[in-house]
Amino acid sequence: MRAQLDPVVCIPSCEDQDGHPAALFAEDQICFGKAMTVALSQEEPERSGDQERAAYVDTYTQHHPGGQLSVHLYATTARDDMWLDLTAAEALKLADNLIAVAALVRIDAEAIR
Repeated sequence: MRAQLDPVVCIPSCEDQDGHPAALFAEDQICFGKAMTVALSQEEPERSGDQERAAYVDTYTQHHPGGQLSVHLYATTARDDMWLDLTAAEALKLADNLIAVAALVRIDAEAIR
């Protein structure tokens, strides 16, 4: 039986809050916050046999041992999966940009009705 690792101090938003002692390696003692999911209705779902998985984006906090906190985005579509780590400032700027562009899309949608 493999010895467990010394627990790390979890960030407040970590879902596990156990210090991740069962991780295989110290660098795997990663804190993840609760995922906030948005389904992507304009993306094709991923199909495998008789199963189908909708495209989505998960957003959550993440902290690697000895590393910086990040806003982690995980997007999965039929074409590809993508991971992004953003600082809090970058995530807030992205949120501002998304809101601004979404407002423009609403205006354009009204104009072409």
